[in-house]
Amino acid sequence: MDTFLVAINGSKSSDTAALLARELLQVYPRSQLIALYVTEMVPDRSGYSPRLGRDNEDKLACNIFAKLRSVFLHNLTSRVHFRHIQGTNRGKVICQTAMEYDCDLIVVGCDRKGFIQRVISGSVTYDVLKRAKMPVLVARDKFGQRAPSGRLVSLHRAKSHVTSRE
Repeated sequence: MDTFLVAINGSKSSDTAALLARELLQVYPRSQLIALYVTEMVPDRSGYSPRLGRDNEDKLACNIFAKLRSVFLHNLTSRVHFRHIQGTNRGKVICQTAMEYDCDLIVVGCDRKGFIQRVISGSVTYDVLKRAKMPVLVARDKFGQRAPSGRLVSLHRAKSHVTSRE
């Protein structure tokens, strides 16, 4: 594996994905990691703007990258490239960025939302799974602990789904 992308947003599931990315960097010593934070742009009177405002989004991205550097990837940062991109559809931006950097794998976290919550707010993970042209590794719950369903991660390939059980 040459290059892979981890989508981060500061959530617990994002932290799980970051831990999984660290493990992958250790297993594949020549690989590079693209750590991506996507600011969702929403319509407003002037066109589109960040949901939290430009200054707040920039500060949030800096804080997330600092946490990623110090907590998760402290001795591996020479192989990590941090990207902060704005877009109206986070899942689409994640997949486009992975294609742009010719990534072999996308790593995303997955919050356990209920059906109603997914319908109202959507699911970036599901959107990535639908759009990705490369395998997607979905990190669930806390790293090293089993989810109630017995799955820690799921590997999804484009157009077919393969589930990996630990």
